[in-house]
Amino acid sequence: MLEALLGPAPPRTTAFKDFPASWFLFTLAGCLSMAVMAGYVNALALAGIYHTGLTHMTGVTTNSALRVIIPAAGATPFHDFLWWVLSFLCGAMFVGLIMGPARFRFGGLQGLCLAVESASLYGAWHFSGTTLGAACIAFSMGVQNSITSNFSAMVIRSSHVTGTLVDIGLTFGQCLRAREWHNANTWKLKVHVPMYIAFWLGALLGAWIYSMHLHHALFVPCIFIGCCALTTFAYVLYVRFYQRQPEYLGSADYEDIPLIKQANKKT
Repeated sequence: MLEALLGPAPPRTTAFKDFPASWFLFTLAGCLSMAVMAGYVNALALAGIYHTGLTHMTGVTTNSALRVIIPAAGATPFHDFLWWVLSFLCGAMFVGLIMGPARFRFGGLQGLCLAVESASLYGAWHFSGTTLGAACIAFSMGVQNSITSNFSAMVIRSSHVTGTLVDIGLTFGQCLRAREWHNANTWKLKVHVPMYIAFWLGALLGAWIYSMHLHHALFVPCIFIGCCALTTFAYVLYVRFYQRQPEYLGSADYEDIPLIKQANKKT
């Protein structure tokens, strides 16, 4: 179905910059939506739920070190920060376990990871204001960042913008040095500038909705990501049963998972 709309899909080993224009825009649109949600969630975490950013681990890691040397009464303790770092790491490990190496396959594995992210965001709402709620946010962002990184062969980080700004500045500097605006890296501006804007707009939206609904604003990314997961599953079912391609979600996907490989060997 997607091939009919966008043309032949690029091979899995194709670099993101070499995608056909239609697939490049399709993939970028998905990553932009994830960046909006990450900016949104980070704004909620900073605005009042936890008073710290949880979509990236730079500040969390720094605060954990500060609590070791400068413990403060009433402040978030060291073990909470450590718990959040490990949660983010576990989210990334989960995607690595399920999806395996970098691949461009729009299918059930992405849907499964998105469904887990949505469930984690629901947990963040349910346990809002607690250490476990913050851990759920960190886990969901570890999942999301890994999905977009894996899907775009490590070019796109959707849950933070530090590397995005570095790439924008680096590319502009290279263009100024060469005195030309077309070189091997200028294509990155088509990715990173929109990604930065999307994250900022997501933070703006998150702050606005938080001001009206407080922690219940977490329902927005939970529902949005959940709808993305359901859409992915619906697409896979359409391809398998309507277009009669039962292998679409078969050996090319799930049998790549080590646990399933082991189960198949035993049978």
